[in-house]
Amino acid sequence: DELLSVEMISASGDFLYERIQTIYSLLTDEKKIVIMNMHSAIRYVMNKDIWLNNFHKIEVNKSYNINELVDNLTKLGYVRVSQVTKTKEYSRRGSILDIFPLGYNNPIRLDFFGDDLETIKEFDTLTQRSINKINDFILLPVSELIYDKRDYEFARNNIMSFLDNFELSPIEDEMYKKDLFNLSEHESLETLIRYIEFFDNTKTNIFDFSNNKRIYFIDFNKMKELYNKILLDLDEYATRMSGYSLTKMNSFNNIN
Repeated sequence: DELLSVEMISASGDFLYERIQTIYSLLTDEKKIVIMNMHSAIRYVMNKDIWLNNFHKIEVNKSYNINELVDNLTKLGYVRVSQVTKTKEYSRRGSILDIFPLGYNNPIRLDFFGDDLETIKEFDTLTQRSINKINDFILLPVSELIYDKRDYEFARNNIMSFLDNFELSPIEDEMYKKDLFNLSEHESLETLIRYIEFFDNTKTNIFDFSNNKRIYFIDFNKMKELYNKILLDLDEYATRMSGYSLTKMNSFNNIN
């Protein structure tokens, strides 16, 4: 998949989840050999502090505001459903909150009494019955775009200021309206990674997450060829959009 068009700079599904777990490992100082393709290496990500502030250990016999916890799930990219069956989903029924967190084989059921978390149980997705009790679990993001309503308003203002520099084609205008709607609703985030710079302009990449590292490039000339292919794909995509605003976004490092 090295020669996908511009949308390849996003990640989805198992590849995305593995990438987020890798980020977690790097930021918690776990020694690790990381092998990545060129696209993963050059893409900007949110900065270290944002990630560290959004790794949450949930523990039994601790107090949590369940409404705030639900809001935080949305911020982390989780999707509300009527019944949890797969990673990234959560549901709420009164004082019971079901979550299928990243990195776990089974979903987890939180049972509250008021703000007190009384029990944490793994449960089976088919029978919805409890499997076993656990004392705690780590709640990780399931998206590389981590933001709440205030962050969205900040990014939206930045996006609109950026777009003021262009006379948008009708196709571009429709695309940005759809993207802003999806950002406001936390939908289709895997296709919206290119907007990271409007939430966080630190131009961070995954190499910034490890202080003591060795980096080896395999066939750097091939990497440059692939990078130039990205630029060509962007240019061709812009031609189809009848506008070049997308090519002016800073979504990844320049390696030339």
